[in-house]
Amino acid sequence: MCTLTWLRRADGFEIFFNRDEKKLRAPERPPEAFERDGVRFLAPRDGQDLGTWIGVNDRSLAVALLNRYVPDAGPVREAFRSRGLLVMDLLSALHRSEVGERLAETELERYRPFSILAADLAGRARLFEWTGYRLEETEDPDGLMPLASSSFDQALARVHRRQLYADLVAKRGAPPDEQALLDFHCSHDGGPGPFSVCMHRPDAETRSFTRVSASPAGVLLRWRAGAPCSGAAELRMELPRAEPRCAASC
Repeated sequence: MCTLTWLRRADGFEIFFNRDEKKLRAPERPPEAFERDGVRFLAPRDGQDLGTWIGVNDRSLAVALLNRYVPDAGPVREAFRSRGLLVMDLLSALHRSEVGERLAETELERYRPFSILAADLAGRARLFEWTGYRLEETEDPDGLMPLASSSFDQALARVHRRQLYADLVAKRGAPPDEQALLDFHCSHDGGPGPFSVCMHRPDAETRSFTRVSASPAGVLLRWRAGAPCSGAAELRMELPRAEPRCAASC
């Protein structure tokens, strides 16, 4: 289970991500700086497969991943590649359109179903979803917020968290501001449990909270180990914005 929200600003954007995982899974690795194809990026990593679920690069492109759990997820393969490694590959892209171009050229049958959100300074976020059979794209996914995934009960988790988000909007206005979204990701509304945004159940829990901020000056990634309610110390990493290598129209 994971929960993803975002906020558009006049000069950039913010992304908020609760990563939920089984307690037996290897601990996450704190964010690090990487470089691929001349592009620098920041990302925490999964301690098991060394991929990531969220990252941001020095072109102010952010990419975030949620696993999809669907009854009919396409042909079964002997071995799938980690979806988190795909995100590491995409973080050298220069803009959100290039993320779509790369996904269209990728042998997606190597991966289990996923949802990928890509955001940059040039416009609104885009959502790319691999169903196991086809790649679908949503150019303006704000109406789908929050994105949520759950191996426990995908459909019910999505319905429950979207209702919590609707309640937030009703109380605090639309679009929710930065503080409202921070409160949402710390929320135990309905009682701490499998469907609360800050998730707790016997075998799994929210394992980290990541926040990405992007502006023309650069990017900032903030990461906390453990559930948002744990009060863990925040690790902060920054990158200055690199000169774009493409036309403004991209």
